Amino acid sequence: MGLAFHNSLAVFQGFIGKKSSFVRTPKFGIKKRSNSIIKTVYITKKLDWVSICEGLLSIYFFTAIYLGWLYNMPQFFAMHLLLAMGYLILFVYALQSKYSK
Repeated sequence: MGLAFHNSLAVFQGFIGKKSSFVRTPKFGIKKRSNSIIKTVYITKKLDWVSICEGLLSIYFFTAIYLGWLYNMPQFFAMHLLLAMGYLILFVYALQSKYSK
């Protein structure tokens, strides 16, 4: 469920003809115990806009669940709960990867 945003973004970029290359996972060059992953240029503390959108989508779907409960519309619960949790998990994972050691 959480990957729906990434897939939609990729489809949109393909539709408008934006060329993008396959990006490999960066190699950190760690060969000894004394080397640190924190000192590499690949680690950044800045949260990207895709992760921020995932957090906002999670809030949006939790709000839809609340409004569905408020207006007695239980058909919202199952699908919106899956979407809200999926985006929340991706957002929390992005936060953990950016702000933990």
